[in-house]
Amino acid sequence: MIKGELIRRGIRLVKRTTRTILHIPISHRYGNFSILLPPYHNLPTYQMLCPLYDRFLPHLSKYLQPHDLVIDVGANCGDTLAGMFEANPSLSFFCVEADEEFFGYLTRNITHIKSRYPEASITAFQAFAAANVKGGLLQGSRKTKAIVLGSPQDGKLRRVRLDAIPEISASP
Repeated sequence: MIKGELIRRGIRLVKRTTRTILHIPISHRYGNFSILLPPYHNLPTYQMLCPLYDRFLPHLSKYLQPHDLVIDVGANCGDTLAGMFEANPSLSFFCVEADEEFFGYLTRNITHIKSRYPEASITAFQAFAAANVKGGLLQGSRKTKAIVLGSPQDGKLRRVRLDAIPEISASP
């Protein structure tokens, strides 16, 4: 590896570490808008190393009809939503995210997209989408979490079946 590349990687590492320590969000660009990601989010790095990373669903969304409903379960910060919206802003999006921190980023990013595109049809719902899970807690690192099954009284995790969400059930 050449010296210049090592220096660039070192600078990126210092910036990333500083962002994480100070909890400064990353601004990630999509066409005519940007979204915020937590400082530890790996999407920019993955896309830098693999330019086609996380590009399939945005490509696929180009072939959907106007007002088709896209349901993003485990929407995280809205990065997949942003890519799909950029490719086809005429779709209707319904995003479900259980994690409190990610849901905060998701709602901020939706607000930002809607401020740039007032006609955008995007709804967010905070819950864990599950048909047969009685109870549990979200556990894991900041980046990835999973449900740890337990009694229905465990935690404050809101669980819901997708077909029980009125906004989805009412869709054609």
